[in-house]
Amino acid sequence: MLIWQEFETEMKIFFDATSLCWGYSGIPVYVRQILRQLAVNPEIDLHFGLKSASLKSHCLYRKFLAEILGDKIEYHRILLPGRLGWHSRLLHKYFSFNARKYDLMFYPALFAPCCAAPSDFSNTILTVHDMFPFHKDNHNEDAVLNNLLKSNLPWQSEQAMAIFTDSEFSKKEINKYLGISLEKIYAIPLAAQWSDCAFIPSDILQKNSLSARSYFLAVSTLLPHKNYITLFTAFKKYQQSTNYAGEKLVVVGKRKEQFKDICDALDTTPNVIHLQNIPENDLRTLYENSKGFFLVSKLEGFGIPLLEAMSCKVPACYGKGSSMDEIGRDAAYGVDPNDIDGIAETFGLFSAGGKGVDHRVEQAYNISQEYSYEKTANIYIHTYKKLLNRQS
Repeated sequence: MLIWQEFETEMKIFFDATSLCWGYSGIPVYVRQILRQLAVNPEIDLHFGLKSASLKSHCLYRKFLAEILGDKIEYHRILLPGRLGWHSRLLHKYFSFNARKYDLMFYPALFAPCCAAPSDFSNTILTVHDMFPFHKDNHNEDAVLNNLLKSNLPWQSEQAMAIFTDSEFSKKEINKYLGISLEKIYAIPLAAQWSDCAFIPSDILQKNSLSARSYFLAVSTLLPHKNYITLFTAFKKYQQSTNYAGEKLVVVGKRKEQFKDICDALDTTPNVIHLQNIPENDLRTLYENSKGFFLVSKLEGFGIPLLEAMSCKVPACYGKGSSMDEIGRDAAYGVDPNDIDGIAETFGLFSAGGKGVDHRVEQAYNISQEYSYEKTANIYIHTYKKLLNRQS
């Protein structure tokens, strides 16, 4: 289904918001937040699209757009198969839609959907968050998505007007793996997700028999590159040390049963509480009352949970060597993702606290205030204008 709403404003932009229906994870959060900002800007005439033959997906999409943009949304629907490929030029000719109806085509979730591609890419901007599917050690976390990316992203990126990404690290990775010139890639940072809903009182601690500062926190889907097995091993080691003060480890993220080793480690590590699909106010409460935060991923395109922890004035530990170095700097605690001893020692450091930790928490908080989705949207709009002026 392709769905759009029109406003009488200046730049006519098609915004593919399909990923709103992907669940509660990094890209849908980013799309929701950036859409909120762009939708209120008087310089933009936004048109929204969803590709799906699923009535359920359409209903979800309508619900999410109504939450963000209000109830007065007019829809026009074109039914399309959800995973249609473009092996046939004839299919491409009859199912693609006219990109020249818009000043810009903006795809915020990796690539243009195969079943609803524009007729050409000369006015298209792709947001490529990371290059993880192109790494040899990606473990086929989503084999279908990986194959779609590998077959479509290289040629779409080559033909696109510009590529947006979230960090200088990802910009270099895109250049390395796709051969796209650095001048065509724009590194525009994201921000913490918090909306007004985050500040509604929550009883999440009471529900899980937790008290303030009695637990550590980790937030992300349980995927191999998030390095949870190393984190659980380090937490076990910390529990065996004399520094252990009885804390639990709260893990917030979707469980993926196909990764049996991660699920087994989750189930067999003592004092771990696993939560999934919790509301934003519950998540904010967990951040603010934790004794320390851990995101020891081997690869991140940005690292929104790290920035969220920093914004909540929580000591934060992250895996060095990717985009999170740009956020954590000398304030958050960077560790080698493979250093079990170092991660275990950081648990102990956060447990003990003290002036040194407090000082770095304050520094980290100040860094987090440099980021906002209002700033991100303003950079987007400035870059939209720059690209259109260059084209004219």
